[in-house]
Amino acid sequence: KLLGEEVEGARAEREAASLELLKLKKLVGDAKDDASRQTSEAAGLRRDLQTERGKSSAVHAELQQAQGELQRAQEDLQQAHRERDKAAGDLQRTQGELERALREHQGAQREAQQTHEGLQRTLEEAKKSTEHAQKEHG
Repeated sequence: KLLGEEVEGARAEREAASLELLKLKKLVGDAKDDASRQTSEAAGLRRDLQTERGKSSAVHAELQQAQGELQRAQEDLQQAHRERDKAAGDLQRTQGELERALREHQGAQREAQQTHEGLQRTLEEAKKSTEHAQKEHG
C-alpha cells in the first residue's frame, strides 16, 4: 500500500513536471519568436538607417553644389555691379563731355551770329555808301 502511494505520488510529480516542462518549452518558443521578430525589426531599422544616411549624404552633396552655385552667382552679381558702376562713370564722363561740347557749340553759334550781324551791318553800310557815292557822282 505504501509502495502504491509512492508510485502515485511519483506519477503525480512526473505529470506536474511534464506540465511544467511544456510550459517552459512554450515560454522558450515564445522567447525565440520574440527574439526572431526583434532581430528582424532591428535588421529593418538598420536598413532604414542606411537608407536615411544615403539620403542625407545625397542631400548634403546637393546642398554643397547649391552653395557653390550660389557663390558663383554672387560673384557674377558683384562683377555685374562693378561693370554697372564703371558704365555709370563712363556715362557721367560722356555726359560732361557732351555738355562741354554743347556749351562750345552754343558759344561758336553766338560768335557766328555776331559775325553775321556785323557783316550785315557792314553790307548795309557799304550799300548806303555806294548809294551815297552814286548820288554824288550821278
